Amino acid sequence: MCRNLYWGTILAVLLTASGCDTATSPYVPFSRNQLQSKGLHLTVSTDRTGPGSLTFRHKLENRGPEDRTLKFFTSQEFDIEVRSLGGELIWQWSHGKYFMQVVTSVQLISGDSYTGATEWDLEGNDAGVLPPGVYKCKFYLTCSPNTGLVSEFTLTL
Repeated sequence: MCRNLYWGTILAVLLTASGCDTATSPYVPFSRNQLQSKGLHLTVSTDRTGPGSLTFRHKLENRGPEDRTLKFFTSQEFDIEVRSLGGELIWQWSHGKYFMQVVTSVQLISGDSYTGATEWDLEGNDAGVLPPGVYKCKFYLTCSPNTGLVSEFTLTL
């Protein structure tokens, strides 16, 4: 047992040192009907919390009759992308972050919800402050099964 822990620790250090991360988790979009049949509903809102910050708030509700369990294979539970209207990636929440390789799960009993919030300093991936304008925003969960829970909206700064 100690030997496995030793090698696991060495592997974790090597992966971290080599820059291996899971910042961009792919997702497969589902049609609206498939989402409704699963009973899961994702809502995302934004609040301007100051001249240089914005808070993303998300709520995942289980509106279906069955309990649902979502598994996460890293400590990352979601990601946020902000793009120009032309599609250029301006900012990504996971940019430059590293995530622990741990399996966690969130169980949503029928009628239950799961909420969270994260703040953004309105700087792009290049550390420059974003100019006022309209941007495309995508918020998505990084869970399995990949439920296709994605919220896409425009963001005016």
